[in-house]
Amino acid sequence: MKGLYIDYKLQRIIETIRKDINSKHNTELTFDEVKHIIESQFLATVDGMSKGYTVVLKHFGSFVATQARVKKLNKVYDRIGKQKTIQDTGFYRMSFTKDSKLICEEPFVSNRKKDYLNKLNNE
Repeated sequence: MKGLYIDYKLQRIIETIRKDINSKHNTELTFDEVKHIIESQFLATVDGMSKGYTVVLKHFGSFVATQARVKKLNKVYDRIGKQKTIQDTGFYRMSFTKDSKLICEEPFVSNRKKDYLNKLNNE
């Protein structure tokens, strides 16, 4: 397995959001707009946003966390109680400002997962 694995369904969500941003000639989407795209087009439920930064998605029966800060990862693990599922999923980090504007999206993979993928690549 070369490179970093990013969950395909989540990648489609991000691409759709990006296209929506581009079609409106706007660099920002509100959290409600992102929630609507995810829930209407991907049959996923958006569980909520913590302190304006962290979005937790329940997607096709598996959990995907999108978040602005890496150190919130453990809190997400605790809340969901599905550490294995999250660990095995590709992450996207979606950064929201305090007024719930989506300001960027980028691939995110934990250091532990990077170490695991590097080990696979070297075998």
